[in-house]
Amino acid sequence: MSTEGIRAVARHVPIPARKVRRVINQVRGLHVDEALEILLFLPHSAARPVRKLIRSAIANAEENLGIPRDDLYVAVITADDGPGVMPGKG
Repeated sequence: MSTEGIRAVARHVPIPARKVRRVINQVRGLHVDEALEILLFLPHSAARPVRKLIRSAIANAEENLGIPRDDLYVAVITADDGPGVMPGKG
């Protein structure tokens, strides 16, 4: 499997996508260790789930594909809106 196939998905994170995008724009294109260090010191609440997601992607790459951590970068990272509140429920 190629390195383009490495992915991790966080679903149903209770933070608006707009606020998560503010965080992921800071780490896109960086080496994973540098991204994790930046996320550790960001004051935004979205930094914690994004950091957890990147750590999950690193673990997937190392355990499943045997790719060393030194070769990993945050190439593509996105945040989309999740399910909205159903009519009559909120």
